[in-house]
Amino acid sequence: MLDRIGHEYGWAKEWSDAQSEWWHIKYRAGVWSGSDPGPSGSGLTEEDVLGVASAVSSSGALHVFAEDKDGAIYYCWQRAGETAWSGGQPGRQVASLSRFAPAP
Repeated sequence: MLDRIGHEYGWAKEWSDAQSEWWHIKYRAGVWSGSDPGPSGSGLTEEDVLGVASAVSSSGALHVFAEDKDGAIYYCWQRAGETAWSGGQPGRQVASLSRFAPAP
């Protein structure tokens, strides 16, 4: 999934220090200039998800991406040291995935 669309959103293996290892990716700030996908939630179930990828940015934020069986990408994030997801209130919003990119 990151190989397919990551570059457009600032995530790529080629910017990492170990490009030959699939799990090494790096975030480059300023690449993505679109709006924040927001915490609207996706309604995805476990049966819908084909794969999940996660990464920690240089700020320490955790980013989680999931691909559904139709090829669409969903996303959520959590700042370092916080317990809320996607900018929500701690204890009020569980990790929910928002639609990030449509199926190709």
